[in-house]
Amino acid sequence: MLSYFSERKQRISRYLREVFERKQSGFGRINRWGPDLLTRLERFSLDGKMIRGGLVSLSWSLWNEEETTAAVQAGAALELIQSALLIHDDIMDRDETRRGGRSIFSQYAEVARKAGIDSAEHAGESMGICAGDVAFFVAFELLAEMDIEPRLARMILKACAQEIAYVGVAQMQDVFFGSQSGAVGESEILNLYLYKTGRYTFSLPLVVGGLLADRPVDAVRRLEKLGERLGVIFQIKDDELGLFGDQNELGKPVGSDVKEGKKTLFYGYLIQRASETQRERLSGIYGNKALGSADLDFVRDLTCRLGIRAQVNEVVDGLAARARELLAELEETRSDAGRMLGELLEYSLARTR
Repeated sequence: MLSYFSERKQRISRYLREVFERKQSGFGRINRWGPDLLTRLERFSLDGKMIRGGLVSLSWSLWNEEETTAAVQAGAALELIQSALLIHDDIMDRDETRRGGRSIFSQYAEVARKAGIDSAEHAGESMGICAGDVAFFVAFELLAEMDIEPRLARMILKACAQEIAYVGVAQMQDVFFGSQSGAVGESEILNLYLYKTGRYTFSLPLVVGGLLADRPVDAVRRLEKLGERLGVIFQIKDDELGLFGDQNELGKPVGSDVKEGKKTLFYGYLIQRASETQRERLSGIYGNKALGSADLDFVRDLTCRLGIRAQVNEVVDGLAARARELLAELEETRSDAGRMLGELLEYSLARTR
């Protein structure tokens, strides 16, 4: 399974390099920031795991042996959408590192500082917003270039636009949650996971692949539901790694969710189970920009002592069980592609980065 995604990443990376090279002259006619942005976007995008792009091809290959050019184009577009969302997300979370390097807004803030610009941080954030916007529209340009039936093209464009809009609305909830203290319900948190990350990470690429293959509505719907389960599992695992993982392996700061006051499932269960004294300390830790190692250790220790980690794993197990049922319901699919989807589920459950 990993070799499959590695090969798809190579194909998508080659295509993206061609796209960025093709756009150099047009962007260069505008100003010096055009080629600079393309260089940074290329490096940033190619550093990703490209799960979404690979899932488009994997979904297509459930019913077809030969990979289509459109699947590579659609996969590249989804990777640019992912880059755009991450660029904006880093600004909102004030994360200066991403994918083992500096986040885009942080890079531009450094450029502004070297140029002697006042409010260099604000300049970097503003340029980062522009960079994310450009990535969105280049992505949709790639989708519009696919040589497929107009009917399918319209469906794919609509699905992508709709899903990005959902992400934006969910992100607003995430930002608002991060500014609040107190309890948040499990259903609210899981719904946030679903629309902020889960659907666009798994459901959307699986649906795009199914649409490219021109599958019936019920088959595409099963792929969508499967993607929802995979996506929420992915996000919960992301939260677990963000709390207990290794920063060098993750390529981003550990504890950033705590520092930003993110209302994760771990947080929701902690507030429910903690004593009054423990809740008081937690309220002073979550959302504290000067989060120290002792406070992070307290959260980790309390999470384990109160059985929160086990409770979260029960939720994940339930989602995994339903995902396996949906996998079994995918009829008339090629066995090797179906097997890889199953392997992806198991990998998501056990991943360490």
